[in-house]
Amino acid sequence: MAYDPSAPAKKTADQIGHQVVDLTQRDTFFSQLQQQGYNMIGNPIQFPGSSDPNTLRYWAKEYAVTVNGDFVVEVNDPNYSQEPSNTLVFFIWAKQSPYQQTPGTVQAGTAAAPQAAATVPQAGAPAAPAYANPIAVVEQLLWRLANILAEPTPRFNFQDTGELLHPFVTIREHAYEHLGGRIMNLYMVKDGIYDYKILGNEAHGQAGGRLTPMRDEVFSMKTLGTPSFFIMDEFKMLESTQQNQIIYALQTFLSQC
Repeated sequence: MAYDPSAPAKKTADQIGHQVVDLTQRDTFFSQLQQQGYNMIGNPIQFPGSSDPNTLRYWAKEYAVTVNGDFVVEVNDPNYSQEPSNTLVFFIWAKQSPYQQTPGTVQAGTAAAPQAAATVPQAGAPAAPAYANPIAVVEQLLWRLANILAEPTPRFNFQDTGELLHPFVTIREHAYEHLGGRIMNLYMVKDGIYDYKILGNEAHGQAGGRLTPMRDEVFSMKTLGTPSFFIMDEFKMLESTQQNQIIYALQTFLSQC
C-alpha cells in the first residue's frame, strides 16, 4: 500500500497504512516521514513466534490502533531482532499537529536499539537476555497475550489444583530467583470471568512447605471490551536481572502459542 499523507485518521486495523522498507533505506524513509509531520510512537515492536508474515503485519496494525497510530513501517532487521524465528521489526508512526509533542518519539538514525546481551544467571534460575528497555518489551508481550486471551476459542488449558486459589497455567517453572535464593515459578491465573494475573510463586524447595511461599503479582490483564494490561508495582520493584528472567519466560511461553 502506498503511503498517503493526506489520508484521514485511521480507526481500524484494516485502515492502518503499511510500508515495507529495506534496512538500508530505513533512516532515509524515516527522515521523510518526519519532514511530513509524522512522529514515531514508542519503541519498535516485534511479536514472538514464527507466525506467517501477513499475520505479524496484521498484529502490528492492531497494535497501531491501540496507540492511535496511522502508519506501520516494516523492516527486516536481523541485527535488532530478538526472535530467532522471525526478524520482522515494526515501527508505528502517527501524524502530529505542530502543537503536539510526543515524548517517546524516536529520531531517525536511532531507531535500532542495541542488541540484548545475555545476563549472568543466578543459581537455580535460567540465563536471560539483558533487555535495554524491559518495560517496552514486556508491554508488547502483554498486549499480545491479552489479545490471545480475548479470542473466542481458548488456547490455554487452565487447571485448578487449589494451590493458587484460582485456575492457572504454568508459564515457566524456576523462572527467576528472588531475594534470599528463593526460586520462583511463573504462573498465569484466571481470577475472574474477564480477569487474569501473572504471578511468581515460590517453588517448593528447602522450605518443604513449612514457610509461607513468597508471591509476586507482576502483571494483570482484562479481556472485557478492548483487551488491556497493567504492569504492577511488584514487577517494577524487582531487580533488572529478575525482570529480564520474567520477560524471557513470558517471551518463550508466547512463542509456543
